[in-house]
Amino acid sequence: MSSSAAPSAACVWFRKGLRLHDNPALLEAIDGSDTLYPVFCVDPAFYSPDAIGGNRIAFLLESLRDLDASLKSRNSRLIVLRGSPDDVLVSKMKEWNVSKLCFESDTEPYAKARDGVYRARPTCARAP
Repeated sequence: MSSSAAPSAACVWFRKGLRLHDNPALLEAIDGSDTLYPVFCVDPAFYSPDAIGGNRIAFLLESLRDLDASLKSRNSRLIVLRGSPDDVLVSKMKEWNVSKLCFESDTEPYAKARDGVYRARPTCARAP
């Protein structure tokens, strides 16, 4: 990299694919980036005891611990944000000066509508 090139930061937004291996969004985020912010958003609208059962919450927490351990073994950590991604993720991306957001595609109706908003943003890379 030449000394005149500005450093670039990317954010990979983990949602369902809570793994490092076989993760196209992660590969896209890493490509051409100097700094990577691995993020999971705990949206109270979906991850509350009223919205999902105890077993699903326990599985999610175990999966997040495993993902964080995998990242830690590679000198990184999972950043867990609490709140609506429209608020907390967008705020952090501005704070971190993120130039590229990557995430996996999701076929659920709510997710398709949400993802359409993010794909329209200039920071959104091709979302595999």
